[in-house]
Amino acid sequence: MKDIFPGPGKISIQSLDFIYPATLLTETHDVEIYDANILDSSYEQILEFVERYSPDVTILTTAPNYLFWRCCPLGISTPKELSLLIKKESDTKLILIGPHPTVSPEWVINECQADFLIRGEPEISLYEFIKSNLEDTNIKGVYGNGVTTNGIAVVDNLEDLPVCDYSLIKQYKYHAYLAKNYKTGAIIEFSRGCKFNCIFCFNQLFRNKYRARPVCKVIEEIKLLKEKYGYQYFYFIDELFNHDTPQFRLLLKELKDLNIQIGCQCRPDIMNEDLLKEMKNAGCLIIEYGIESFAKEILYGLHKNINVKKSKFIIEKTSEIGIITRGFILYGLPDENIKSLETTRRMVWALNSKIFIGSNIVIPYPTTQLFKQVYGSKTEIGKSEWNYCSKNIGKLSHTHKFVIMLYRYIIHVQNRAKLLYKKYK
Repeated sequence: MKDIFPGPGKISIQSLDFIYPATLLTETHDVEIYDANILDSSYEQILEFVERYSPDVTILTTAPNYLFWRCCPLGISTPKELSLLIKKESDTKLILIGPHPTVSPEWVINECQADFLIRGEPEISLYEFIKSNLEDTNIKGVYGNGVTTNGIAVVDNLEDLPVCDYSLIKQYKYHAYLAKNYKTGAIIEFSRGCKFNCIFCFNQLFRNKYRARPVCKVIEEIKLLKEKYGYQYFYFIDELFNHDTPQFRLLLKELKDLNIQIGCQCRPDIMNEDLLKEMKNAGCLIIEYGIESFAKEILYGLHKNINVKKSKFIIEKTSEIGIITRGFILYGLPDENIKSLETTRRMVWALNSKIFIGSNIVIPYPTTQLFKQVYGSKTEIGKSEWNYCSKNIGKLSHTHKFVIMLYRYIIHVQNRAKLLYKKYK
């Protein structure tokens, strides 16, 4: 059986959601990953590849990349158009994965005319389903052909995930996410999930339970990528990289000897100076902190009970220790007002030499607590609910959208001024 994984979008980062199941399938199947992202392929070029390869099964994702499952596009126009073209021009069986099939299976399967979906974390279920020649419809997460009650797939034990076979994508050159000093880089995964419950986080049906991979597998994967393919920079896509466990400390210890550099996402409230030093020694080049706001009342409303003074202290220490520090601010939040916006702006200005700030307008993704607060509990999430999210971006705040955009622009100017100062000082 031949299987292909063509990915829509324009993100030049490895698709772990494809590489994991493809690696498992190579034992019994002829597998090909066609990275339409990095090639910036047209639909015609993708169809040409499908016709040439003539696969029995084709797998598409509705998100650009695993890294963006939790901040995915609000529509499915690209996967829909591609799915309909593939179904029209080919006899291949079509399976879709991604956040949209997970949350809204009926809408996605009808819109895209797919044969099946895999809801949830697809790796193991997709492998088992294809291995059964699409006959075992009792596998967790399988949806389609009359099967609608199999629930959502979760990889409970990340030890079941393989060391990725990067020969499947060796022909592609991926950029180093957030590390411009490196021409190439890889994303990698140590853990999944988060022990916190921020109301805006879109991971209620996938990647929400905290689990970690065996350190030995992570190290083996990094060594393979470094020695065989020349990668020197690795970005961990973990939602909560700095969850301070013995397993995490062991990972940092093992990373020290590899002479690589890493990037990651962390929470400032569970960071400390000792851990920062250990991460620096392990090759940490850059840390992204989810700050969201420096206004206490806003953080409380988000169920992100981070101490603002602790955040400021950790940001300063991260910068002082020599780790590039980035922070994310969210705008358009419930209960946001001029006072809270100004509080955040002043703190960002005070930290201007320590941190580079990125900002976004919060999206009330379906199934999140934020969505339920503003839209109500919904048993079925379909097209109208996704459209609601799109139409209400920036409308949850008590301030006018123009004011929000003005504050975002001010922070952008501060960032640019800092870059110019560093360049010409």
